[in-house]
Amino acid sequence: MRIAMFSETYVPTKDGVAVYVGALKEALERMGHDVIVFTASRGDAEAGVHRHMSLTVPFYPQYKLAVFPYWNAYKILKKFKPDVVHLHTPFAVGSAGFLSARKLRIPIVGSFHTNIRDMSKSVHSILANRAFVAMGWRYSLGIYWRCNALTVPSAVVRDFIHQSAIKPFKTDIRVVWTLPDVSALRAKMNRYDMRKELGLQGKFVVTFLSRLVRDKGIYTFLECACKNRDFSFVIGGTGPEENAVRKYIADRKLENVKFLGFVEETKKPALLKASDVVVLPSFADTFGIILIEAMACGAVAVGSDAGGIVEFLKHGENGMLFRAGDAGALSNVLQVLAGDHALCAKLRANASEFIARHGSIENSAKAMVKIYEEVVNAGWKRFV
Repeated sequence: MRIAMFSETYVPTKDGVAVYVGALKEALERMGHDVIVFTASRGDAEAGVHRHMSLTVPFYPQYKLAVFPYWNAYKILKKFKPDVVHLHTPFAVGSAGFLSARKLRIPIVGSFHTNIRDMSKSVHSILANRAFVAMGWRYSLGIYWRCNALTVPSAVVRDFIHQSAIKPFKTDIRVVWTLPDVSALRAKMNRYDMRKELGLQGKFVVTFLSRLVRDKGIYTFLECACKNRDFSFVIGGTGPEENAVRKYIADRKLENVKFLGFVEETKKPALLKASDVVVLPSFADTFGIILIEAMACGAVAVGSDAGGIVEFLKHGENGMLFRAGDAGALSNVLQVLAGDHALCAKLRANASEFIARHGSIENSAKAMVKIYEEVVNAGWKRFV
């Protein structure tokens, strides 16, 4: 099958969507499919990846916005002749893919990865906040409503979209987990001794590895670090809050916090392995791919009870949950884990079993192929 994927973000950008789209492309290719990706994300030349000219988003500098991508996308699709177009983001790049596919009468599968409405905490300007959230949210719903099929990473998100839709969707919304390439991740775990490199031998290590934005809960993590100065907290990532995070650490003299900034992909598995606990205190994640990666590398996964995290992280079974935004609740969870080695061993064992059964990108790729085949066999349909 010939598949064209459109995504604003792609490797080497380090976010869940970029990681997933990259892993999905490789998994589909291993299955014998011909895949191209059209993106605004800058990076090295890669076979099958078309990187369109882009500008930095002013209030979200990690991301790029494609400049008039439609004509380029149309020419690429017309030449490639895909069986199906898969939209991973709904904005400039996704819209170019959507309009081109419609013109060429190619079935469209959409994937809802980002809860734009709840990202408002990450946009500082009130004016930009209102414009970005309100317009972006309504526009993305409109794009996804017009796709021939729509996937979401969790049942929680599926229910949320049904409740938020301006009008009922004409197609079923399918749940397909956005999984990483666990095998590739584990193959890199032992390349570095990150505990020795960071001077963390003998410490209880708690790691935050994500974009530095408010909706990821970085300040919940930092507040917890203030409450637990006998633990070692590690922060890896970049984003709009980086300077504010550095200032927070300096102002409160948090000597128990190591700020790493950008973490190279080659070192990420070793850092996860070196961590006793990996925390995602997010307010709006639709899934939480970093927690799947942490579970695969042997860390205890701790997540907030918001969004899609609760789909796979079961409190006291394969990880721990706490109330989103509640640093005290997170602190209590960490203190329990630090004092209960038997519980940690149980959580790690159950997480490893969970990953073996459900955590493969191949599972996600097979589910996507089934959906591709369904929309192709159904023939092209236009939803107004």
